[in-house]
Amino acid sequence: MLDFDTKNIHLGLERVEQALKRLGDPHLKFPAIHVAGTNGKGSVCSMLDSILGKAGYKVGLFTSPHLLRWNERIKVNGHEIPDEVMNTLELQLTNYNLRLTPFEIITCIAFEYFARQNIYMAVVEVGMGGRLDATNVVNSILTIITNVELDHTEYLGGTIEKIRREKEGIIKPGVPHISPHVSTSLHMSNFVEQNRSTVVQAVSALQQQGYKITDDHVKDGIASSKWPGRFQIVPGEPLIILDGAHNPAGARALKVMIKEQNFDRPITLVIGVQASKDADGIMRELTPLASRVIITRSSHPQSAPLSELSVEQAIKKARSFGKDQIVLIAGSLFVVADALKLLIDEKSVIM
Repeated sequence: MLDFDTKNIHLGLERVEQALKRLGDPHLKFPAIHVAGTNGKGSVCSMLDSILGKAGYKVGLFTSPHLLRWNERIKVNGHEIPDEVMNTLELQLTNYNLRLTPFEIITCIAFEYFARQNIYMAVVEVGMGGRLDATNVVNSILTIITNVELDHTEYLGGTIEKIRREKEGIIKPGVPHISPHVSTSLHMSNFVEQNRSTVVQAVSALQQQGYKITDDHVKDGIASSKWPGRFQIVPGEPLIILDGAHNPAGARALKVMIKEQNFDRPITLVIGVQASKDADGIMRELTPLASRVIITRSSHPQSAPLSELSVEQAIKKARSFGKDQIVLIAGSLFVVADALKLLIDEKSVIM
């Protein structure tokens, strides 16, 4: 099975184009909405997928990363790709001997599966950047850039301008484009509403292209959209909030959302980050919210070694402070994933 090797990253389109050609160019057999951005792009993709499904379209959704299973990344009308299809296609692609990265393999699997399923449209989230991302081969009918912040600087460049140029690489001549704001730091007062506004603009662009989407489809689609691990509230005592805020901009957005809730209970922050991330910047945003901070590390091999405390141990410690509190788990999607595994086992949450 695919490994989760976040060091095996080689941006570029040559390998993925060769692999897709051998598969019969499945990526050209359906139109796609292509979404890039530093934060919020997954939520935007999820809402668009839900809205299009409500409108009666057969939709393929490709997102990353996953929380628990690689299959989460590839869905058709909400249903994950079956294991047997995934495994067969992975073996086929591996046998091409093109030295594909894990992300290139999963991208090719998604496009081939979508073509086999005869989808009407795909909603495709960029993995990293845009210009040289493996997804930047799709037949896009609409492109979206949710925002631009400092992240993945070792691959995309060390300035906002350099990163913006990489993300703008998904823009195609003659293809409608939405870029509602250039930096989340400019307008952080209502991050969720920004994403919804982007989705509404996207729907308007699709309507202009002849897609039959009503206001009810939009309302019902947004209401039923689920994006696990992103401000996910797990009821109980204590109440648990999960958010994979993995860069300072995402942490800033989370901070605003927490403050808007006006919680009347103390917050215990359980936080862990990846070694490649700006730990100081993330901590600077989130620690002022908390009465207590428990530093942990996820089971991922590239987790920053800031603590020997596992996520399970950290949650147990947080719970020991009583029921009358909020436990906020953040800093990395991998920390959130470890927490979700525990909560699923406890039947506290259903994915």
